[in-house]
This record gives sequence, structure tokens and C-alpha cells, in this order.
Amino acid sequence: MTVARNAEGNIVYTLSDKEGNAILSESEMGITATNFPGFPGAALTALTAKRLTASYPYLGNFSTMKEDCVAAALTLENEGYRFQIEIKLYDNGAAFRYVLPYDGKSRSVRSETTSFAVFALQKVWYGQNSDCYESEIVSSPYRAVSASSKLTGPLTIERRDGGYLSLMEGYVDESYIGTNFVSAGENDTFRVSGSWTSGRDFDSFTAAGDIVTGWRVIVYAEELGDLVTNNILYNTTLSLGGSNTENGTRFEHGISTNAIGYFVYDIPENAAEFVGVVGIDDSAYANAADGYKASILCTVSADGKVLYTSPKLGQGQYDSIRVAIPEGARELKIHFGDAGDGITCDNATLAEAGFLLEK
Repeated sequence: MTVARNAEGNIVYTLSDKEGNAILSESEMGITATNFPGFPGAALTALTAKRLTASYPYLGNFSTMKEDCVAAALTLENEGYRFQIEIKLYDNGAAFRYVLPYDGKSRSVRSETTSFAVFALQKVWYGQNSDCYESEIVSSPYRAVSASSKLTGPLTIERRDGGYLSLMEGYVDESYIGTNFVSAGENDTFRVSGSWTSGRDFDSFTAAGDIVTGWRVIVYAEELGDLVTNNILYNTTLSLGGSNTENGTRFEHGISTNAIGYFVYDIPENAAEFVGVVGIDDSAYANAADGYKASILCTVSADGKVLYTSPKLGQGQYDSIRVAIPEGARELKIHFGDAGDGITCDNATLAEAGFLLEK
């Protein structure tokens, strides 16, 4: 994926597979909101990237889901305000979302300008004019897709040069709205829409805190069945840098899951200590009815030996982890329990975590 500012000043991106074959041609990124200078004209001020691997339990045909991607956070600045584009890159797809940190001003989100210009589109399957995720699926060539129709994701696309791709929405933070798609009417392009009302592309809303959009997910494969078995959508439930806040403190790097859950990491040979901060992600408290019920217990173990057990952590509480790694230990497990009172709003976060290495 490449992200750049084009000649008109808009933030745009392109996407290719690992062999360099085009998946999406130049497409736009962005949202518009009050008290926000916007994406056009913004400058890139910082870029962080890292390999992100994790394992976590899953209820389904298999018990463990695995995450393995390059996670990047792009910090943009416009008129003194800084915001982020978070990106996950996989061998067979990509996902991105926008993060607008709260700076004391409420914002009304008016529209989203995210688009997907599909290279060599031949045919598309989609749900039509229904806000039900189990809507009837229809198919047509792009030119037959009405620009007035609301398209329920996922969009499944067959390409003229072979292969398939899917466009869909991943984990939606409670600060944003669920979205669908519309046809741009030209250039084999779809846009994100935030309304089911005919003739209106977006239902504006006001947010008083951080604004975090849903993940915009693109998956591609040579065979149609490989789209179905892909797990990128599930992995959008895992946060990355810049998206974790505990008790009002914003951490630049972190990963989240709902208790009961865990992460497993290989221990580097020269690891001396493991450090981090654990607590309830502040997103839990966006749930006015049940946010107060959030509580977790965290344990850290190496090859089955418990190295750390947190106190019971509830709203507004977090704890620091710093443990020595036993000599010869190979696998570290961070487990989040529900503290014995159920899993309601147990949005556990591990922030600023990592191994300290011996010199």
C-alpha cells in the first residue's frame, strides 16, 4: 500500500499484492467534520511500523485465531491538529481506519470520503437497499449498479484478469457509526456511505471524545473460497498503536481483546524482562448502561510459570507490569480473565508492552 497527497492536496492510496499487481488504483481517504481541518492539505509528520503477531481464542470451527501483519500508524497534521491513519498490511489484504484524538472540542462528522477504485473489475455481488446484514445477495456488472442503491457489505468482486477481492467493514468503535457502500458511478469505484436513506450518503452525528472509524478492509485471493477462509476481518478487533486509552491516558502502542482472552508470544533468546501496562480500555465506558461493570484480572506466564498477577482492575484502574524472564523460557502468555463477574464491557488492553533485551 502507498499513501500520498495528490496534486489536489487530497490524501490518497493505492494497493498492490505482494507481487506488485494492482488491486486498487488511486483512491481517496478521509472524513469531514466540524472543528476538524480535514484531510486535504494535511502533512505527514510521523510514521511508525512494526510486525504484529498474536494468538487469541475464537469460538467457531477452530479454537485459536492468529494475527500476523505489518502494523503502521501515520500521523498527519493540518492547521496544528494531529490525527492518525492506522494500517494493517497482510499477504492477502489490508485494513485501515482513522483516529481523531479528542482535543476538548466536540465534532459533528458530516461525511466520509473513503473510496475504493477497483482495478479490472468485472462483476460484483452485494446486498441491496437493506440494513440487514443477512440481506439478499444480487450480482451485476459495475455499470448496472445504481448509484442510488445502498450496498450492504461485504462486496465480493470478480476481476477481469482473474482473482477476487472483497470490500467490507471491520470492528466499529462506539464513537462512530456502521457504514455501507455506494457506487461512485464511474471508474469502477465504490465509496463508503453512512446512511440507509435514499438520496443521502451520510447521517451526521456528534462525538464528544476520540473519533475512531471502523476498519476499511480489503481482502484479495485467486480463488473465491479463499476469501471466505480469510481471517483479516476478525483481526480488526485487535487494536494497535495510538488507539488505546486507559483512564484518560492515551498510549501510543497497544493491543486489546475482550476477556476472557489471551495473547501468546515467542520469547527472544536474549530477553531479560517483559514490561507493559494493563487495564480497561476507555472504549468500555462509552457504554453508558453497562460500562461500570468492566473488570479484569491479568496474568503473565512463561512456559506455564506465572510471573505476574494483576489486582482486580475496574473502571479508571490500570497496573504496570515488569517481570524477569526465566532463563531458557520460550513462550510468554498474557491472559485476561473476567474477574469472576462476567465479561460485560471487559475491554482489556495491554499497552506499551515489550521485551527488554540483554546487551
